[in-house]
Amino acid sequence: MVLSVNDSLEAAVRPQVAGDGTKRPVSLREDAHLPRVTRPRHPYSPREMASVLERERDRTDRSGSPFAMIVFCAEDAATRRDVLDAVLKVLAKRLRISDEFGRLDRCRLGAI
Repeated sequence: MVLSVNDSLEAAVRPQVAGDGTKRPVSLREDAHLPRVTRPRHPYSPREMASVLERERDRTDRSGSPFAMIVFCAEDAATRRDVLDAVLKVLAKRLRISDEFGRLDRCRLGAI
């Protein structure tokens, strides 16, 4: 039997009958067993980040709402690689699935 996403969501939020016969709403956080969506968390190349930025700018122009971007810069050539690698590891673990991150150039990382 194949269920669509909507079928799964409807089943997950349907009120549940407790042992005493009363109905209670289902907490999606506690009771739903929906598959977790994952994707590889690798940093984008500068060329890929340029495409991501262009897409976000176009979306912002259409919707009129802003987007946020944070830039990490390591100007000291002696420690640049270590610093940026450490930032990349943290970003790969902490960003949401809808967030994008990658190298902007040799010494800057960006996260949207």
